[in-house]
Order: sequence, then C-alpha cells, then structure tokens
Amino acid sequence: MTATANDDFEQLRPGMEVQLLRRREAIAAGMTPRGWKVGLNVAGVQAHFGIGGPCVGWLDGRRVLASGALVDFLPDVSMRIEPEVCLRVGEGGRLEAVAPALEIVDFTTPPKDLFALLSSSILHVATVVGAFVPAEQAARIPELGRRWPILEVTGEPTPPLGEGLVPADLQASVDFVAGMLPRFGERLMAGDLILAGSYAAAVPPLAPGARARADFGPLGIVEVERAGR
Repeated sequence: MTATANDDFEQLRPGMEVQLLRRREAIAAGMTPRGWKVGLNVAGVQAHFGIGGPCVGWLDGRRVLASGALVDFLPDVSMRIEPEVCLRVGEGGRLEAVAPALEIVDFTTPPKDLFALLSSSILHVATVVGAFVPAEQAARIPELGRRWPILEVTGEPTPPLGEGLVPADLQASVDFVAGMLPRFGERLMAGDLILAGSYAAAVPPLAPGARARADFGPLGIVEVERAGR
C-alpha cells in the first residue's frame, strides 16, 4: 500500500488531532479501544481532497458487532455499507488473522473538506465482523478483491469491485497503519483490529429494514441487518 506522501502531513494534522482527541475522550468514558481503519483508499477520492494516499481512522470499540447483528442505533443516520476485510494484529506488528467484514459509515452530512472527514474518523459508525481465519489461509485466496467479495443489499444493485483498492498482501495494510500512527502520537498494538479499506468505490445505502450480505468466497460470509422504523 502506498504511504501518504510526507508533504500531506500538515494537511492531515488538524483533522487527525481532533479525531484522536475524540478517541481519547471515548476511552476515558469507558470505551475499549479495538483498533483502526484505512480510509480514503480510492484514488479519485484522494484526488478530490488533495492528498497523495490513504488515511487512518479509529474503530468505535462500542460498535464492533458480530456477523448477523441487528443495527438498532442512530435511527436517523444515513448509513452506508462498505465490504472490507478485518485484520487482527499479532506480536511484532505481524498480521495474525483475517475476517470478512462490513463497515457502516455515516453519509448524513457529506464532509465539506478534509478536516471534517478526518475529525469524524472518516465517517466511521460501526464494524461488523465474521469469523477469523489464519492469515496464511487468507493469503491463499487469489481472487480476493477481484472475484470476491460479492455484496448484496436489499433493494439495491451490487456495486462493482474496484480491483486493486486493497493490497493483495494484507500485511502491507498493517505496515501502513503501523507507520502512520506514530506521526500522530499513537502506535499499533498486538490485538488491534484493522479495517483494510473498501473493496468497492461506490457505497450502497443501508436503509431501515434492509439487510446486507457480503460473500468473500473461501474467507466466509458476513451479514448485518438494519432495524426498520
């Protein structure tokens, strides 16, 4: 994964400072820190915001959900769904395990600039995670990111995969996050989870009463349902 260019640092810093302050406040209020996300992994979005690579956000530890969960919080939020893989970090920054995942993001108010995007932890709302498999097993799925995942959302067309959005070598995503965090006073820990970035450039809505299902082939299936009004 291409690291964000060094000259992006000053652009990222104001939004990252607010984002990480909110993370510290959430931890102080009782949230268990669970990990991080790679965001803005689509080249066209990077160009729109004037940066040279992806960015990092944090996962809401209060909303790391098991596959099959019913989402009944934030009823007035415009939720969208992104098919991703969830990485679990082992000792020494080594990729330990991989799971199929969905990220729920908030598109209620589209961010007007990079500061608004970063300070919101890149629109993060929740993480839905399937069963983990050893990293070595996931590495033997050559069509991950090309054929898989296949995403279905009730009443919405399946968005096309953006081939190459997530690196084939998932350790590169771990290394990217591990390299980015110290620049902002944080560090990657063993046991952290990482959402490695969306496999689809377009993100479908998750309307009230809708169900999303992502089939990652040999990696497994992950599902979530949004409560109806």
